[in-house]
This record gives sequence, structure tokens and C-alpha cells, in this order.
Amino acid sequence: DETTAMLGLTLPLWEHRNAAKVREAEALRQAAVADRMTRHSEIESEVARLYFRLSNSQRLVALYRDSLVPQALQAMNAAEELFRTKQASFAATVETAATWYNFQLAYYRALSDHGQAMARLEQVLGTTAEPRGEGGGE
Repeated sequence: DETTAMLGLTLPLWEHRNAAKVREAEALRQAAVADRMTRHSEIESEVARLYFRLSNSQRLVALYRDSLVPQALQAMNAAEELFRTKQASFAATVETAATWYNFQLAYYRALSDHGQAMARLEQVLGTTAEPRGEGGGE
């Protein structure tokens, strides 16, 4: 009866080459982690900046809609009435009307800024920024 035996031996002939590949792989992994952390910080910064823009434009929309435009409209109506009764000049009436139009323009600019900030925030977050109902069915 013949018996066969096998013997295996690993010689570290390429040890330096393998160590270099391991170091390279570790360096690439660390670079990828650093890139991911940098991108995460950039996104956080962008979200914070957009949230400020969104809050500020929302505050301006409310200010123009609830206070400044209605007051300017009242002033314009009063100026027109004074002009009709010959108690105010045409120039003063036109100036008051121009102020009302400028407040309307600023109101619509604030609405536009709010919409743009919301769209950019949704783009950065990758989702809609609509409020979700607590019940889940809304």
C-alpha cells in the first residue's frame, strides 16, 4: 500500500508588496471617510443657511401681508380721498400710490424668496418639506 502525503509551505517572498497594498487600501479608506465627513458638514451648513433664509423670508411675507401692505393701502385710499376733496396734491397722491405698489412688489419678492429657499432646501434634503400629519393618513 502506498501512502501519499502533501506538505504546503508559504514563503513570504512578496511581503513588502502586500504591505504596501494594505497601506494603500487603508489610506484610500481614510480618504473616503474624510470626504464623507466633509460632505456631511457641507450639507449641514447648507441646511442651516437655507433654514435661516426660509425663516427670514417667511417673517417678511407675514410682515408685508399682515401689516405693511394693508397700511399702505389705507394710506393710499386716504390720499386719494384727500386729493378728490382738493386737500392734497396730485404729487402726494402719486407718491402714496407708488409706496403701496413698492410694498406689494416687496411682498411678492419675499414670497418668491420663500419659494426658492423651500425648493433649494428640498433639493438638498432629497425630500419634500411638507409637514406630515401625526396620524400618518393625512
